[in-house]
Amino acid sequence: KAAGEAQGFQRAEFDDSGWRMVQVPGTVHTQLLEAPKYYLHEAEWISEKEWWYRHKFRVPAGTTDKRLRLRFDATDYYADIYLNGELLGRHEGYIDPYEFEVGDKLKRDGDNVLAVRAWTPISYYWRHRPYTIKGSYGAVDQKPDNITPLGLTRPVHLLAGGPVAIQDVAVDTRLNRDGSADVVVDVTLDAAQATEAAEIKLSLTPRNFEAPTGLELKAVEALSTEPRTRRFVFRVTNPQLWWTWDHGKPNLYTLNVAVRVGGALSDQYTSAVGIREIEHVDWKFYLNGKRLFIRGTNSYYNLFLSEMRRGDYERDLKLMRGMNINMIRLHCHFSNPEFYDLADELGLFIWQDFLEAWYPEDRAFALKAAELYDPHIRYV
Repeated sequence: KAAGEAQGFQRAEFDDSGWRMVQVPGTVHTQLLEAPKYYLHEAEWISEKEWWYRHKFRVPAGTTDKRLRLRFDATDYYADIYLNGELLGRHEGYIDPYEFEVGDKLKRDGDNVLAVRAWTPISYYWRHRPYTIKGSYGAVDQKPDNITPLGLTRPVHLLAGGPVAIQDVAVDTRLNRDGSADVVVDVTLDAAQATEAAEIKLSLTPRNFEAPTGLELKAVEALSTEPRTRRFVFRVTNPQLWWTWDHGKPNLYTLNVAVRVGGALSDQYTSAVGIREIEHVDWKFYLNGKRLFIRGTNSYYNLFLSEMRRGDYERDLKLMRGMNINMIRLHCHFSNPEFYDLADELGLFIWQDFLEAWYPEDRAFALKAAELYDPHIRYV
């Protein structure tokens, strides 16, 4: 795939005035064709081509002393990212977010040009297929063989922050014999420069129920330019547990992580947290020590995830719950964040499949797939 590059599509000075204007996020199929044409034979040629997106923008005022990062919430499948004609990198995947440091690559007083080349191998379900780590969105018997989504499928952001960024937050919850619970939070920080005193503050507060107070933890860390992970543990003496809808309330807390440098906010992270303990013993499921009878179903819905909104997922999940379902299996794919958020809110278990399904035995491929799973695991 190099036809566009040979014509200079990646160059900042390239004249794109004759190009089609499309809305991002989106999938090339839905950006070019009207429903239902993108499901029919006339759409089969789209996945065979490489597709380019170009966008001109200016850096907002007031960001002179800020650390700037370019974040893609998702691209599908391969994506080459160019900024002002310079290749920032290539990403492989279809659902996981990623970002680039761009502070030293942006023009602060003029136009910047972002160019993205997207393409995908076409996966055939019953034939020898290219190796994409995409599960049922690459090849499955419920989708047309020659129609494989690609494009800028989630929003793109220019993030402005301080010198220390929150790279990752991982949460685990553990129930104690005395009725209390521990919420274990691993925070990974990435500093653009050595910092003697990064102030870290975590809070855990009720999200969808009432309680008198929340909890706070604080720490001060000296950071080098290497990412550093610090563990924090909230001891919750009277936890309001998360339950599936049929056994109680899906109680949720709000976890907020803030990092300050020199008294100024550098970065912030917020997420819902449910305190629960899940056990799987001899195909028996236990939630918070209570045995459950699982009533599940399978979910594989819209071929074009870029077209799914929170309201669509809310409609679908409420229909499933209305059918007395308490667990949903995601059929060999990862979904959009809104799906997981609503499952938490509605008290539904998620059985999360990995993507390595229906592939031939190939050790090299299996190792490559394992590498790509790391960002997927952090994603959910």
